[in-house]
Amino acid sequence: MISDAVMWKNVWFKRLTDPKVKNPVLIEGLPGIGYVGKIAADYLVKVLNAKKITEVYSFHFYDQVIVGDDGVCRLPRNELYQGRWGGRDVLILVGDSQPPISDLEGHYLVFKEIFNYSVSLGCKLIVTLGGFQDAQVRIKPKVYVACTNDNLLKKLVSVENITLDRGGQGRIFGAAGLLLALAQLENMDGFSLLGTTLGTLEDYLAAYHVLAALSKILSLPLDLSGLEEKKNRTQSFLLDVKRRRKDYLERIEEPKPPEYIG
Repeated sequence: MISDAVMWKNVWFKRLTDPKVKNPVLIEGLPGIGYVGKIAADYLVKVLNAKKITEVYSFHFYDQVIVGDDGVCRLPRNELYQGRWGGRDVLILVGDSQPPISDLEGHYLVFKEIFNYSVSLGCKLIVTLGGFQDAQVRIKPKVYVACTNDNLLKKLVSVENITLDRGGQGRIFGAAGLLLALAQLENMDGFSLLGTTLGTLEDYLAAYHVLAALSKILSLPLDLSGLEEKKNRTQSFLLDVKRRRKDYLERIEEPKPPEYIG
């Protein structure tokens, strides 16, 4: 029988352990544009040997099940991992999905609950990671930043390859935006790092640059060698896209011969 906790709550936390953390930072990386945030957060879990402490289930996740290689199925979920990075406690939020784009209420319900849970564990800094869709093919992606206050922003934009995007409408959707906004409402520090990506592939190159920027901001060393091979593969693919795009533009700009001779 499904427990009352599942039946009566839109968001349900399955606590796997009672974590002991001190002044942790929450780092979010759920599926989104180019899977940039997910790739980055999954890598952090792996390289920091982080341990899963909580599973998050919700009626607002997609109505499907995840089937493993062994054929066993389970509900989609988000997961919270605890690790140590350079002597600092980190909580890493990863998962299968976010609520559907059309489910506005679901986004607020799920991420408000996750935010509150993180604060209850002592989080005073919120970091969100994601992709910034860009039609330009960039072999060295830019990393855009948004944050909860001016003082933090001044510090962040001084970091190499970190850019404040003053163009467009400046909107961040889903967990990467909502967790940041919730932190601001509570007068907490928080920032989002968004790597530029075409958004049409799993962008390991953008994820690499996002993690490199995060490492500099937090002044914590991070071994990124485990991403090198896939990063280089993504870079080669983008170089090929750039060449093909250039060839195409050159062809359509060539003058056409006259159709009639008279």
